[in-house]
Amino acid sequence: MLRYSVLISVFIIMTALCGCNRITSVSPDTSKTIVMSPGEMKTFSFTSIASGPLVRQRWHTPTDVDTLRFGSSGAYVFWPNKNNIGENYISFDVQSYLIISIVPPMDKVLWSDSRTWTVIVKGVEVKPFENNVPAVGKSVEYTAKGWPEGNYDYTWDLDGNVVGSGDTYTFTPRFEQIGRHTLNVKAIGEGNEFEHKREIYVPLYESNGHSLFTTLDGGYIIGGRNENNTWYTAIVKLDSYGQEEWSFKGDYNPGYVIPTADQGYIGIERNYYDNPGCNIIKYDGSGHVQWVKEYPDYPAPYLIREVYNNGYIITGYGYSGIEYESYILKIDESGEIEWYKSIDGIGKDIVPMQEDGYLAVGPRSLFFLDSNGNVKSSREFSEEIHSAWPDKDFIKILAGSDLLMKYFDDGTVQKIKLPCIISGGEPTSDGGLICRSNSFITKLNSMNRIEWEREIRSPDYVHQCENGSYLISCGDWATPYVILKLDANGN
Repeated sequence: MLRYSVLISVFIIMTALCGCNRITSVSPDTSKTIVMSPGEMKTFSFTSIASGPLVRQRWHTPTDVDTLRFGSSGAYVFWPNKNNIGENYISFDVQSYLIISIVPPMDKVLWSDSRTWTVIVKGVEVKPFENNVPAVGKSVEYTAKGWPEGNYDYTWDLDGNVVGSGDTYTFTPRFEQIGRHTLNVKAIGEGNEFEHKREIYVPLYESNGHSLFTTLDGGYIIGGRNENNTWYTAIVKLDSYGQEEWSFKGDYNPGYVIPTADQGYIGIERNYYDNPGCNIIKYDGSGHVQWVKEYPDYPAPYLIREVYNNGYIITGYGYSGIEYESYILKIDESGEIEWYKSIDGIGKDIVPMQEDGYLAVGPRSLFFLDSNGNVKSSREFSEEIHSAWPDKDFIKILAGSDLLMKYFDDGTVQKIKLPCIISGGEPTSDGGLICRSNSFITKLNSMNRIEWEREIRSPDYVHQCENGSYLISCGDWATPYVILKLDANGN
């Protein structure tokens, strides 16, 4: 979605002029970037105290506030006298914003002043805002509206080819259109010419789900449910083109399913709210149940991992019937319990180590466990941890809003600031990273520099496939899953 960053900032002015005026309050906080969309309106206000009259320097008194005109250096809505170092001014980029009211008028000079002004973002607004479109054969209707309001002529093009006119355009993707496209609309009218360009993605598959993994045959396995906590499909198998091979629903319906080394699948079903208990279901390669194990006294599981030739490891956090606790549960290939450990601070992920034992990941902690789940050592961090995995000589950690951390055996930590916002990610085969945030997928090279970046709404999973492409899902426990696949270059 195209959005404008409002160029309203409180600047420190290192100059001196006569008089002395001091801003005592500004609302909203203009020291931070304020993001607004075309057509969005916002009212700003300030209060100042003056020990001398407000100087009119760089003030532009309008005769008609709806057609406010300013000099080429910018639109200084308010600029108090700056006798002292550290005074402030507030400015607008008038190329993108239309000021529609100022109260009281700008030509009123006061010894002290309280003033409000309202602006609207100029441009063309396109709805819906999402850039993930429905699956093949399903339609989405886009609507354009120019701001300020008036009569506009609209032209739509897809990947450089004109596809429609008028204020609406309906896109019904075909199978060969799976992937990334550029949708552009131009709006001409009222003396304005606006353009809105957006990347849109035709998904490989659209379903309700929680988990998504690649399978040994190059396909995909999904565990899912609908938004009302009522399971409608337990497990869906797709081929490499995203076409459904089979789906299965039974008495046990897991929301988290992974492929297993025997070319089957294993899933976890959890109770919700304050009800303890979970079930583990093992499937063969066709989705038929091989065995089910019920664990009524254990808290809700978060995820399950396969331990090579040694069963499965489960971690979670939930209500045990007595208290809330985080834990690790180890079961053998038949689902029989080998051991259970309750450890405060874990429950987010658990990774089998190459040599022996496990790396358990908590919201702000790492735990190194032996093969029986006993804690050998641990380390707490001030930053929230998104993911962690063993590397050759250290543990790599994605944490905070933009940190890659390397944790060495001697306990030292190296922090690297990444050039993008992150909320998760994983390593790639070239030594780089594939990262996700609330609105973007970003590929970093081995030097942590951006190779490419794609705007994708609400990605919750990204994984590099064996051929170097990337599998992305958008959704959560309660919303429909949209599955996208990008090539190695993000296309």
